[in-house]
Amino acid sequence: MPMPAHATYAGGDGDITFLDVESDRGGAGFTDLVRIDPKGRRLGSIVKCSNAQDEQPTTPCASSAGSFSRSGARFAFAIDGRLAVSAADGTSRVFLDKQTDQDGDPVWTRGDKLVFTGRRGGRSNVYVVDANGAGLRQLTKGGGTAPAYSVTGLVAYAAGGHVHLVKPDGSGHRRLARGTRPDFSPSGRTVVFEWRGRLYSKPVRKGAKARLAARAGGDPVFSPSGKRILYVGPGGEAEALYTVDPKGKLRRKIYDPRTQTAVEVEDISGPAWRPRR
Repeated sequence: MPMPAHATYAGGDGDITFLDVESDRGGAGFTDLVRIDPKGRRLGSIVKCSNAQDEQPTTPCASSAGSFSRSGARFAFAIDGRLAVSAADGTSRVFLDKQTDQDGDPVWTRGDKLVFTGRRGGRSNVYVVDANGAGLRQLTKGGGTAPAYSVTGLVAYAAGGHVHLVKPDGSGHRRLARGTRPDFSPSGRTVVFEWRGRLYSKPVRKGAKARLAARAGGDPVFSPSGKRILYVGPGGEAEALYTVDPKGKLRRKIYDPRTQTAVEVEDISGPAWRPRR
């Protein structure tokens, strides 16, 4: 399953994107980066492809979810293991030179850089590169996936069943909690993450972790306003998108693919929330 990419910056709650694996009645498969509004209305696709067995893809398939820049004007994602940068709606797309054997999960920093998961020699680690593809630097050496970036300058990532924190220069490394798929609050003071199919939050500094939702869920991401946490949860026959408040209350389903599309949705992952200025 493609991993999520998370970077939450303060602002109003704009559009949402997520990776959507679908199939039609003829068996054709689609891996799309879908865009919805904050109320869950489907707006279209940033990336749409067809990977039916008897056809060549009309466009390459998205291979990881993406993230929005601090201004909300740009979007970074991966197609076929290669990083790409575009306008927020997917237009004006520019591909970066391939950085590792498999690039994915790009996250914008405060500057014009991307933190991402790269794979070399069969091992994944976290890397940093300029948004134009220059200045590649390896941030972790002991493994790492699913990076998230904080406005305070910290990077969170998952490795060995734990969420780790590190500064962008590779210093100050420490283990935060058992878990995967972290994301920072807009203030950078709290990290949300998934552990054994449940959602938790934990302060970056001192404090115990807290369970956020009574039901199963994954891929948590803060809204730019910090008032909601978006996540993927079970929705009957298919996965759906839900929100809860930072205290784990006011759970609400905002997107159910069965009511929005005629094709069968097999998997939803990697939601990202665009800051609205």
